[in-house]
Amino acid sequence: QKADMPTPRMTHTSAVVNGKIYVIGGASSEPGWNVLSTVEEYDPVADAWTRKADMPTGRSDMVGSSAVVDGKIYVIGGDGNSYADWWSPTVEEYDPATDTWTRKADMPTGRDCLATVAMDGTIYAIGGYPPNANVGLTTVEVYDPTTDTWTRSPDMPLGVALLNACVLRGKIYAIGGRPDLKSRAYLQEYDPVTCTWTRKADLLVGTSQMGSVVLANKIVVIGGWLWSAVEPYQAVQIYDPATDMWTREADTPFLRAVFSADVVNNRIYVIGG
Repeated sequence: QKADMPTPRMTHTSAVVNGKIYVIGGASSEPGWNVLSTVEEYDPVADAWTRKADMPTGRSDMVGSSAVVDGKIYVIGGDGNSYADWWSPTVEEYDPATDTWTRKADMPTGRDCLATVAMDGTIYAIGGYPPNANVGLTTVEVYDPTTDTWTRSPDMPLGVALLNACVLRGKIYAIGGRPDLKSRAYLQEYDPVTCTWTRKADLLVGTSQMGSVVLANKIVVIGGWLWSAVEPYQAVQIYDPATDMWTREADTPFLRAVFSADVVNNRIYVIGG
């Protein structure tokens, strides 16, 4: 157990810059469903939190939909406070060095519950839900921060929302998620060299809105749930791309979904949810 985050929240996003974790947006359940613009910085060395400049556009439903390029955090998509602001195309850049936000070019396909990863200086926005439909998208769009432009990339074979994504050994992995309202065990691998997707070994436990990180050249998947009508999982699943195999590790001491997970100095930090 570490120092509690000052603002209780879920469905937020987070990212690591210079050994510190930035927790951004999300929603509070008290009172009611309240979408947040709050940004808080966690210093693992001091085990302490600091309030930072609010995100201009408060958003939730964005677990895993931020990415870091050149020390700046890009927060992409999600849901605003009102129905008119759901399935957002909004992209905002946060610079921890100056504690400032900048609006960037909108994502072509407005969506929530997507996953993003940074690779070779570009950001891949993967899957998610489209407006007014609980049907996972196959859509993949790529953002170039140097030109502030978007391009279309090859679709995923299986459309999912509420997924995670990780980069490992030059490949992008789209993990779990929901094609409809219930989680699946899908693992889909993208090779940016050949621009092709490949289905890989299924997770041992189908999950969504979980935490996924890369540690020791493996993908660690923590918690999540089948869907929000049941309790979250305690499952810890580890994927080795060298063997295309999953192993089940000791359960967590908590049941957790709609949280964020990050790695600093070979330690995994599980936050909120």
